[in-house]
Amino acid sequence: RHLYWSYHLTRALGAELAQEITDAHETVEGNTPAQRSMDYHNNEVARNLAKTKLSDDQLAEYVLTSEGVIRFPKE
Repeated sequence: RHLYWSYHLTRALGAELAQEITDAHETVEGNTPAQRSMDYHNNEVARNLAKTKLSDDQLAEYVLTSEGVIRFPKE
């Protein structure tokens, strides 16, 4: 979810504002440190990926298959 959200925020608002928004979101209570680390990582991957324009299907394929995406936090 974070990768999709961060990707589209970056495309719409630019990398700097997208990072500010997504980093602020990670400060809410309830996430473990491992979850927070995973989310920061995936948000960064998305900001870098947003430099290229992907279709929704291409983005979904990337999220589901890329080894660069963390899908489960390492507790």
